[in-house]
Amino acid sequence: MKKLTVIVWAIMTLVFFCIIQMVIIRKPIISGNQVSYEKMILSVAYGYQVSQSFVPQYDYVEQIEIFVNALECDKSQGSLVASIFDSEKTQIYKNEVSLDEMPDYGWVTVAMDASLQSGEVYYLTLEAVGTMDNGPAIAFYPTSIAASEEEKEQILTYVDVPVGQSVLKVRFQYGAELPKTDYVVYYLFLSFVTFMILSKFPFWKREEGVMV
Repeated sequence: MKKLTVIVWAIMTLVFFCIIQMVIIRKPIISGNQVSYEKMILSVAYGYQVSQSFVPQYDYVEQIEIFVNALECDKSQGSLVASIFDSEKTQIYKNEVSLDEMPDYGWVTVAMDASLQSGEVYYLTLEAVGTMDNGPAIAFYPTSIAASEEEKEQILTYVDVPVGQSVLKVRFQYGAELPKTDYVVYYLFLSFVTFMILSKFPFWKREEGVMV
């Protein structure tokens, strides 16, 4: 029994460390603004872009959400285009959210699965295209009260003009890779469970000197 247990444990060890080379386990981390009173940019259609510079805390961004008020806009056609530019103003990400998929008032996911570089400056730009009117209103906050960690010392612009002491109302959700030590903890736990299962269900036993 002990020999079989060692064999199973060795196979499990090999499989486990082969798998973790292919699969990265991540934990979700959400970062957003502090609570404050919100103001609205009323038009982002027809070239009236709003852009927020930000510095991600982690490399992998699972999603970025913004807060919109679409109660007074026509959602029958058009979309909100979200783009991310790097520090050289090169577009590295683009996504379109159809207006008819938006809530009347609430959070909207504008970016998903974006691989960025933590500590570097990026620009999230929003513009409504193909709309019947000015599109949804976009919420922003006062910098001194509500800036997220990503927005501190960064700039919100509207039609390329800085919006003084203001930041976009936004939420960042990251997929942070677990430390290597956590993989060892998981492995030790799985090893323990495996040994417990094998000890409860032996594959053979000796009875009167005969292998059964």
